[in-house]
Amino acid sequence: MNAGPDVERSIAQWLAEEVPGRAPDRILDNAAYVIDRTKQRRFAVAWRESVTLSIRTLAAVAAIVIVAIVGAGWVGRSTAAIGGQSTPRPTEVATPSPVAVTLTAYRAARDAICSAAWPQRQALDARIGDGLTDPATKPADRAAKLVALQEEMAFERGLYDQLLGLEAPAELDADLAAWSANVNGIFAIVIDQEIPLIQGGKYSEAAAVDLTTNPLARASEAFETKYHLQPCP
Repeated sequence: MNAGPDVERSIAQWLAEEVPGRAPDRILDNAAYVIDRTKQRRFAVAWRESVTLSIRTLAAVAAIVIVAIVGAGWVGRSTAAIGGQSTPRPTEVATPSPVAVTLTAYRAARDAICSAAWPQRQALDARIGDGLTDPATKPADRAAKLVALQEEMAFERGLYDQLLGLEAPAELDADLAAWSANVNGIFAIVIDQEIPLIQGGKYSEAAAVDLTTNPLARASEAFETKYHLQPCP
């Protein structure tokens, strides 16, 4: 199959306009003139039909192939650049290490609780007064005093829970455990022994039991003195 001169000239003109880095127009015109007047070389094919391809046709095909290859390469590089982008890692926030509580901080927190508790404790002490275990105390007065003592024990239990819930330095662990045992010992004596004896009319026995709380109370005070803590009711 022969490409006509008009077709070849159209392709040559397109190449002259579109292909970057083309040969000068003078050379292309001369080549076209020579080709138009030269017998084209034919190639035999299996079905014995001759096919003639001009230089301009081959140049056009080559130009199209080059454009396709360059375009594919550009797309490949663009895709690789996009696909190769690394996803920025989220900023890692360091978890601060827990700061150990100091004795000064523990003392301030404990003293604040104890200072706030004194007014209520003094009001309860005033209601109890003297004569709780005195046989001569009137029954009505004794009953009122006994109610005040029970309220005082409930108040002391709540205060104890607050103090025990404070974060304390490790150096106080052993002494805090001893203090806790002493306070619980006082609760057990008063609530489980002294109050039932008073309710049963055994006033002398109740008075004797009450005295056994004194060593425990002094041990609790020694803990406060050792660490310069404010006395707690």
